[in-house]
Amino acid sequence: MARSLSIAICTHNRPDDVTACLRGLQSGNSENFPIYVIDSGSDPDIASRLKQMSLDHKADYVRCDEPGLSRARNKAHELVQTDWIVFLDDDAVVRSDWGRNLQRLVDDAADQVAIIGGRVVPSWPDEVDVSHITDRWMLLLSCVDIDGRGHVAAGMNVCGANLAFRQSALKKVDGFPLSLGRVGTKLISGEES
Repeated sequence: MARSLSIAICTHNRPDDVTACLRGLQSGNSENFPIYVIDSGSDPDIASRLKQMSLDHKADYVRCDEPGLSRARNKAHELVQTDWIVFLDDDAVVRSDWGRNLQRLVDDAADQVAIIGGRVVPSWPDEVDVSHITDRWMLLLSCVDIDGRGHVAAGMNVCGANLAFRQSALKKVDGFPLSLGRVGTKLISGEES
């Protein structure tokens, strides 16, 4: 059975990243999932740019006056009427087979599966030596470069950069906690955990 999906890109003052993300989705969203750009309290001039680029890429623009990633994710969760909601970081760029693979994974998911995390591979500048970056630092940088499937209890990692939630599961826990998330000078992350 095909389950319905929507994509939410939460952002704050990063229009260039959102543009790259939306361009990637033009080729990687072969299933034509609805796309929402959730503006988390960006400055007025940037908000105007985000609104226009959303229109240009056939995405719905939604404004949250108060910044905060958890607030933006909760706003998307309230708006979206699909079975699953997929959160992409505003600086994520999907591969061309992303949408097709995502639909397959969601359709194959057992009823008790509430979250599906996707691969997040960094795009390092060519001249940068990253051989010293440990697996722990990769995870802290929201990079999940692991092939295969598995359960988080068995050591598989997920991060909010490419993460699908079953809407009914989010509803049961009342969405994302507002006490966590990057707001102002507070850099407590991990609200998707």
